[in-house]
Amino acid sequence: MTEILGDTYNRAMIARWLIVLACVSPTFAGEMANRAQKLAAIRAHSILPESLRWVVKKHGNELFEGIDAGMQVPYTQVNGSVIDRETLRITELIDGRAPFSRVVFQMGYVSGLLGQWLNPSKSRSETAQRGFDYYTNAKLQRFLFVFDGYDELRQHATPSDYLSSVAGPLDNYGRLLDLNYHRIGGNWRYVFDERSAVFGVCAIYFSNVARCSAQLWRHAWHNARGDATKTPFVIVDASQLESIQNAP
Repeated sequence: MTEILGDTYNRAMIARWLIVLACVSPTFAGEMANRAQKLAAIRAHSILPESLRWVVKKHGNELFEGIDAGMQVPYTQVNGSVIDRETLRITELIDGRAPFSRVVFQMGYVSGLLGQWLNPSKSRSETAQRGFDYYTNAKLQRFLFVFDGYDELRQHATPSDYLSSVAGPLDNYGRLLDLNYHRIGGNWRYVFDERSAVFGVCAIYFSNVARCSAQLWRHAWHNARGDATKTPFVIVDASQLESIQNAP
């Protein structure tokens, strides 16, 4: 897997958002709703096609508002098919020439739904849920964005199938959360060592929200025939090279 550190260009683009998020102390993380999910979306936006990246940057407020709306949908009402449908809505908005502010809001909404559905604590004890949220915010700046490349989604028949593969281990992650919080007496404010299973589970969650957001956003943009030039991490296979070489 590839760790995304970001180049100087991307760092400059997202500096404003990162400052807002990074300056919120973990102790007072409640001052900003859905802080982890918003930082994950910022990381995701940094590897989009250049033209889409600039659209998202211009409408950062709408992106965050969409994330908040998606995170308000009850966990029991979110699944891969729902997220697939809402991703299609992004394409429909672009095809219908909707304002880009509306498009970016919908992108944020999809990311917020991912933030709900990929959370391994949602079906677990209240202690695990509160601890997961608290610890994720406490260690947010320590999590890496890991990305396998855009070819990952194309290996599945539908985006829903792709999301199901990502969500497959969530039950195991949830059991690890319950087990570890039980071991320390149910103290949801306990700060585990960064070598712990809890750190690993929270870090995977953050990276999953970021990479799935990037995958679905680019998928919707591609289906709307958006300009995909200057897209990082796009693998050109041998057949594509041959067709390019033989082009008139």
